[in-house]
Amino acid sequence: MEIILRQAVENLGKPGDVVTVKNGYARNFLLPRGFAYEATPGNLKRIAQERDRLEAAENDGTVMAGPRYAKIYQIHKTRCIFCGMCEEACPVSAIFMGKDYELAVYSKDDFVWDKSDLLVAPQPNAQLPAAAGQR
Repeated sequence: MEIILRQAVENLGKPGDVVTVKNGYARNFLLPRGFAYEATPGNLKRIAQERDRLEAAENDGTVMAGPRYAKIYQIHKTRCIFCGMCEEACPVSAIFMGKDYELAVYSKDDFVWDKSDLLVAPQPNAQLPAAAGQR
């Protein structure tokens, strides 16, 4: 069965690749979990158009190739549903979901966290590593 990968699958391919797999593997694992969708003529046409659009954007300079990072780092806590999507989307694994959280604040502005609020403060008793040349 031919499928189009929606996300990278180890030993199979990267997103957008058209691969051939056994019917059971596609129907019982890849398709139900959303890793891929069937390679129908309509889906193949849509993927080709999307690739063409991205290549055109990269060639005319409107989209830069390479890693993409946000210009503004903010998390709006009143909109957060604790789904963990920000943790998965973070390109440098800087966001992690903990079990302890507090949403009681005195100002609505305190619900918006920017980069300085998201950084972990150093521990007061933490020892700094010695420089390579000093002993």
